[in-house]
Amino acid sequence: MSARTLRAVRPICKRLLLGPKFHVNTNKAFTTILFLRNGDGNGITRRSSLDSTRFMHGNKWLYTTEVSPKVDVNAVATADPLSIFNPPTEQITTGASPSVDTNSSSVKEEFDFAIVEMNRGLSRLTKWGNFVDIYNHCQAMKNRGIKPNTKTYNLLLQVYHREGLFHECIQLLHEMIKHGIPPDLETFDFVLLSTSYELTGIYREYIWSLLEKHDLRPSSLTYEHYLESFLVLEEFEHAVDVLDEIIENKIVPTARTFWQVTKLAISLNEADSAFETLLKFEKQYPVVLPTIYMETLRCASAHFHLEGIIHCWKKIVDDAKMVPDQGVCLNIINAAARFGKPDLATAVIKLLVANRIKIEEQHFAALLASYVGVGDLKRAFNVLELARASGAEPDYVTAMPITDLIKSDVEKIDDAYYTLEELHSKGRKVDVSALNAIIRACRFAVYNEETGSREADIHRAVETYNQAEKLNITPNAQTFEMLMECCLSIKHRLLGQQFMEEMRNRGIGTSPEVYTNMIQLLCTDTDYEDAFTLLEEMKSHDILPPRTAYEAIVRKCALHRDPRANIALEEMQTVGYETPQALVNFVRTGIIPNTNVLNYMRKEPAVFEGRSRKPNISVNPELDMLQAALDNLGGDNSDFNIPNLNQQDNYNSNY
Repeated sequence: MSARTLRAVRPICKRLLLGPKFHVNTNKAFTTILFLRNGDGNGITRRSSLDSTRFMHGNKWLYTTEVSPKVDVNAVATADPLSIFNPPTEQITTGASPSVDTNSSSVKEEFDFAIVEMNRGLSRLTKWGNFVDIYNHCQAMKNRGIKPNTKTYNLLLQVYHREGLFHECIQLLHEMIKHGIPPDLETFDFVLLSTSYELTGIYREYIWSLLEKHDLRPSSLTYEHYLESFLVLEEFEHAVDVLDEIIENKIVPTARTFWQVTKLAISLNEADSAFETLLKFEKQYPVVLPTIYMETLRCASAHFHLEGIIHCWKKIVDDAKMVPDQGVCLNIINAAARFGKPDLATAVIKLLVANRIKIEEQHFAALLASYVGVGDLKRAFNVLELARASGAEPDYVTAMPITDLIKSDVEKIDDAYYTLEELHSKGRKVDVSALNAIIRACRFAVYNEETGSREADIHRAVETYNQAEKLNITPNAQTFEMLMECCLSIKHRLLGQQFMEEMRNRGIGTSPEVYTNMIQLLCTDTDYEDAFTLLEEMKSHDILPPRTAYEAIVRKCALHRDPRANIALEEMQTVGYETPQALVNFVRTGIIPNTNVLNYMRKEPAVFEGRSRKPNISVNPELDMLQAALDNLGGDNSDFNIPNLNQQDNYNSNY
């Protein structure tokens, strides 16, 4: 044997795992390689068959492999891969005289043994070989006149499916039917699975019709392969119909079938359908598969599907003892805030704390909103104090759900204040953000029928502010910002100046929002000289004046034909704010632009101005910074039972 042949044979030896030693027998027309696990071949018994030679070494049969002529890889790729499997026209012989009856039982038995041995070798090649090795093996079958059976075709279909050759799989199926080789369910399983590479679904339905013509009852695995194409093509409705058909036929779908349909629903953001599929899975499989439940929980939480959230949470956390990631937990808390489920929000926060995950301001804001959703202001105020004690910095945005709940009814505003007094009388610390939330609610307490807008109840706001010392609360900059908004609402300049002076006396750093509100308030009067003073004071404290401050001054000067309007307009452009064309025209002509247009330009500056050179830090007191996530509040809280927080008025730090 040449060195070239040995180099070609060595990889085959390793692939078949039959040991490092082998002998070569060149007495036959083709080369036979005898693999030995040990020893030198002494005492080996030889037995011949149609496809190979077997040797008995000790009590083990050792099989030989025939080295076929070298095949050109390019020729294999371009040739018809099915031609080598056509049934031979010659009769199968065993080397006997042509007059021997080939239909005798001995010949048939020899033939059966030959195809079994060849299928066994083909099976090994499908696992460890490559396409060229398989081609050579099948070519040897054809040359020796061995007719393939159903097992042979199934092995080849397995290879073709693995290579993504669905056209070739269909051709093999046609060849089987043409030559009278009956396909079985395994045959259709591989062919159906290969149709997932085809992007129309036509072949899938054609193969399914052939399966029905052969009177084969599909198995759960057959349906799983049938569904692969639907999943690839994202035919979700059809996939659900097939899943229902499987269940109606009293066939238990595979777990992978349920998972694939659920995953497709999740990818299409169909939270309802994903949860329905999960419920069908539970009826068939009374076990918890964490992957299915976790992904369904992720989808349900992202789309505020409350029923799916509660169901999957119990399965994952209570039964499987798993911990969802922080993003999922935050989505669940937000869903609890939307639907008024404080027990659910509390359970999530407890889980995060138990796993040493820091609770941020957004977690407390959602927990507060969940209590507001059920009208429990006492615990909502306690959440603000707990957030402050935990290192978070709650502000009026955090307490916005409280403001939204009480701002339209003065009785609710009073009840909220009395709740603060009750908490203080019980020795609880009242957070300043709770007081600010009530003052901000006073900003919208009065409805003006003439203008159709809501105005501030300035007396109630001032009285609430005066009770800060009684409640042991130290006002902060946001407190005065809320008060300035109330003054601006009713254009009470004198009261605004008093609050500005008191803020300075308390040593509270003036915020850009307070400056802006005061400038806008000054511009409501005929004497607006102090507005320029405040503008220069802002710049002296290295505070970039917001665009709304410049706009208020420019509009006021233009309305009074004050030439300083052009100066303010140029300075506005110098600091990086692009001016709306309507405002420029107003300065030039003195014609008052439509108020709605100016308001829209402030809300949507990118539509008119493009991208600014500096960040837009404009603050409009008429605009809410955050909408409360409380669309559908109410309902009972019986889904969770956490008595520590539901039955006590006091919060503690053992979350």
